[in-house]
Amino acid sequence: MGLRRWKQIGVALSIIWATVAWFYARHVDLMPDRSSFIETARRVNAPMLVVYGVATPKRSKGEMQALASIPQVRAVELPQGKLAVHEEFPDSVAEAVKLFLRAGRGGLCT
Repeated sequence: MGLRRWKQIGVALSIIWATVAWFYARHVDLMPDRSSFIETARRVNAPMLVVYGVATPKRSKGEMQALASIPQVRAVELPQGKLAVHEEFPDSVAEAVKLFLRAGRGGLCT
């Protein structure tokens, strides 16, 4: 494959990435700031679980710790992992979820 074709592929990938980033910013992350996120979470009338890894980037970890300050939120920091702990350490996440469900549902999950 020639250099020209590789450049075309690079441009196409850049366009795809820009489209994904635009979609994410406009449609997935609808909270304009941390306080809006926390206030929305405070209105949830149900127990919530947050699971994150010890190596989670500082800003993301701050968001999760802020969420954990809400009384109905239980936070579990795994001794390993970054942002995608459910993919990196699925067994650890599954165990945290099982313990959360057992504690809040009277032994529903065994």
